[in-house]
Amino acid sequence: MSMRLGFKSVVVISTLSAGAALSGCGMKCANDNDCPPGFTCSDQLTCGTGTSNTGSSSSSSSSSSSTGGSSSSSTATSGTTRPSSGGGSSDGGSSAGGPSSSQASGGDTSTIGASSVGATSLGASSGLASSRVASGSGGASSSVATTSGTGGSSGATSGAVSSHSGASSGSGSSGGGGLEVRPLYPVNGAAWTDYVKADGAGPTSAGDLACDAAADGPSSPGGGSTAPYFACIHGGEFRRYSIPGRTACTGLTAADTLGAFDWTCLELAGNAVAVSTGLKTTKRLSDLVDFTNGRWRTNSVIVSEGGGTLITSAAETWWTNPVRRVASGTTTGTAHDVIALPAGGTGSVNIIGAVHHLSITTEPGFRLPGLVSVTGNFLWLEPHMANAPLTVSTGSFVVVRGVDISGTNLNRMALYSLRASIIEDVVISNTVPSGAVHQVNFQRLDGVRVRRITTTKAGAWGFLWGWTDSTPGALNSTFEDLQDTGSAGGFSFGYTTDSTFTNLVSRGTTTYDGFNLGSSVSGCTFDRMATYDAAANGIITYADTTTYRQVRSLGSRSAVSYGVRASGPDSRWDDVLVVNSAGNAAAYLGGERNAVNNLRVFGATNTGVGIYSQVTQLRLANVLVAGAKLGFSSAVDSNGGGFVAQNVTLANTEGTASTDGSLLYSSGRGHKLVSNLLGVNGRYGLYANLNATPYPRFRNVVMVGTDLEPLMVTGSGSGIMLEAIVRLGRDSGSAYCSGGGLDGNCLPTPAGVTLSTGHADTTVLVGPVTSDAANPTDTNGGATFATTLDFENFDSVERGWGRTGAGTWPSADQRGRCAGTNTCQIYDFSLAMGDTAARAITTAIPTGDDILVSNDKPQAANAASQGDCDLASPGSTYAGGLCETRFLKNAVEIMFDGIGDDDTLCESGETCLFSPNAGFYQGHGALESAGAFVDGQITGVTLQRYPSNGR
Repeated sequence: MSMRLGFKSVVVISTLSAGAALSGCGMKCANDNDCPPGFTCSDQLTCGTGTSNTGSSSSSSSSSSSTGGSSSSSTATSGTTRPSSGGGSSDGGSSAGGPSSSQASGGDTSTIGASSVGATSLGASSGLASSRVASGSGGASSSVATTSGTGGSSGATSGAVSSHSGASSGSGSSGGGGLEVRPLYPVNGAAWTDYVKADGAGPTSAGDLACDAAADGPSSPGGGSTAPYFACIHGGEFRRYSIPGRTACTGLTAADTLGAFDWTCLELAGNAVAVSTGLKTTKRLSDLVDFTNGRWRTNSVIVSEGGGTLITSAAETWWTNPVRRVASGTTTGTAHDVIALPAGGTGSVNIIGAVHHLSITTEPGFRLPGLVSVTGNFLWLEPHMANAPLTVSTGSFVVVRGVDISGTNLNRMALYSLRASIIEDVVISNTVPSGAVHQVNFQRLDGVRVRRITTTKAGAWGFLWGWTDSTPGALNSTFEDLQDTGSAGGFSFGYTTDSTFTNLVSRGTTTYDGFNLGSSVSGCTFDRMATYDAAANGIITYADTTTYRQVRSLGSRSAVSYGVRASGPDSRWDDVLVVNSAGNAAAYLGGERNAVNNLRVFGATNTGVGIYSQVTQLRLANVLVAGAKLGFSSAVDSNGGGFVAQNVTLANTEGTASTDGSLLYSSGRGHKLVSNLLGVNGRYGLYANLNATPYPRFRNVVMVGTDLEPLMVTGSGSGIMLEAIVRLGRDSGSAYCSGGGLDGNCLPTPAGVTLSTGHADTTVLVGPVTSDAANPTDTNGGATFATTLDFENFDSVERGWGRTGAGTWPSADQRGRCAGTNTCQIYDFSLAMGDTAARAITTAIPTGDDILVSNDKPQAANAASQGDCDLASPGSTYAGGLCETRFLKNAVEIMFDGIGDDDTLCESGETCLFSPNAGFYQGHGALESAGAFVDGQITGVTLQRYPSNGR
């Protein structure tokens, strides 16, 4: 698997095992100064323990002599027969078929040494067309490239197995001096599908120990990374070339003639060594294979300095894996085979039984008209197929890379029971959806990295995780850059735990949801999940203990759908945008102990934000709803456990019935708090149907521009809990309040409330804009509605599309969602600089004694002890049947900064945002300190603020 490293000067003290060439013996050298202490530079220009290079014709090496020298071998990979490799041979003499020793474990046969560097014929068995033949003559050796079809005889093999070099000349090299490219890990990482343990400080400093497919991986991460798939290193991608006469990497760069690899430079035991660190992201195994002749393509290392070529190594093949040119279907496979599927091939590749160390690649431009199915460890798979499935199962350290499965229909990929593997750069596309087929099916993945996959027109779900059984679809895995377009459903998750998902996109589902997360999803993180134009729900989730960041639900078409519906417990949401929801509610929130921050809703046929009736300890902060029929609705029954909502703006709500307002509240039990509430241009403002006590509390309320009463109280309750500042205004009529024990002038004023009426709505919000530099789809701030409008990129987060309307801002015809044939307008719902109703309702920085209290009640039963509160509402204090949480006024917790519990409440020891305004907008600019915090009941808060307040 690839590790990308920049080409730079790095000094490394080698940590390779004693048998490895990098221990000193066999290192390239120009003179004795190039060798480590105790070694001398031989005539073969390698470090050894024999005679120094003084111009004599003798040859000295630590591991072989000029004739018949023996060579050592290494422990091989478990359960397979390794191709011959020169990891244990010297860089010096040319063995004439001397004896070799074999050391194996787990049934392996490993032959490393004379059989691969002597006179045995390697070309016939491996399909290699060229080889390097060394002849020892007086210490100097020449390097001759021979071409012999597929059966050429090999003396020193083809560069990947031995480390032999001549003194001066080399056919095919440009000043290479016979120096050749060899494995960085010659003992257990020589072949293309070999892996070594990542037991060093990084991927270039491992100890050359064989990777254990069963033991290494999720339970034993290595190489300085906790990612399971980096517990072992794909040795096949790591080649090394000793740069002659150079001890330092300064000023040197490297490349290869095929342009296939990334390179770095290491300073190893006094030598400058160019090391390949993985295939470039745009390159494939197919770029290394000669499909016509069934062999590896030759390659060279080019070292440059100061913009010019310094030296080029000999053109040679770098691996010994046999390349099998398969023009028709096969059901057999042998360890270390590279199955090359040439253009014009037919049939399927169905490997019967487990085969390890296997590669399958397709000639560029060709698609195999048949299935590919394979099982095993240490696989490298990159087939291109048409109208057929790819199935990979039961393996560890598997690479599925550069796969393209396209055609009319039936194109799909199934991945079952894979560990510590990498799946990347995959395209699966149908022109016609086919049956109830999922295009990518993930089942029982453990410690797998999946990235850059696109699917088109699945008959069922584009991506499916773990629905078929109770074992995880994925565990401890990462998924990045997955996109589905035009499938029946986008992403469906079941039985998925402790995994991370980044940049998932669903576009234009035809039947189902954009995202559907089942209750068996747990402990996951979603960073950037976006659904566009969903046929049903945009996002519906029952997952628990899950984090959601940068969520986008942009268009859900069904009249019974939701933009976002969330009911799983113990989850955290931040930066949620819901646009043009045609269903019951744009955002429908519930569950236990959840927190939602920075939620924006633009355009909703019905409710903007709805709260489940049985919600418990829901925390909302920084909420903006514009263009919804009803801005915010809470219908809490007797089993409800309470919520806190802070910094809420409800703008242009288009209610048409007497029960529609900016905020509709129906209470079966209290213990609810809404603080810093702003409503602009709604039918009613706050419509509260109160049927039980204690009543919900509304603190710092600004309701302006309403058609009817800004404050309407009904139901059997006779009171309402208003606190701090209340500012009201309506477009016409004289009554500001109705019910709740208040007359039309809102008298008598509740104790502790600063009440004022007559406020206008025309100068509260910025309103329509004439340009937006960040949005590429507007003309002078306007556009005709289309699903291609950019609904998420604006100069500020307070901006979004709404109806244009003919009236002067804000008017009734500017309410509602922009859809169909509507003309749309970009509105800015920031507070205007000249506003005096909602901006700066408080200027005093809160201290530790400026607190609010949330009295939460666990679901279905009163709290009877502190233990009940610890379980139901962690961090709360038991207080007579309730769980009491204290937090700072006029401040909200900054989410996901690595401090605190990320529940939006500003509590001791957390970093928080000072909130001086009513509503969503609390200023703009780069955050700065709000000043030293004065401790009280709450201590240790770091309080920040925006430098500018008003636009």
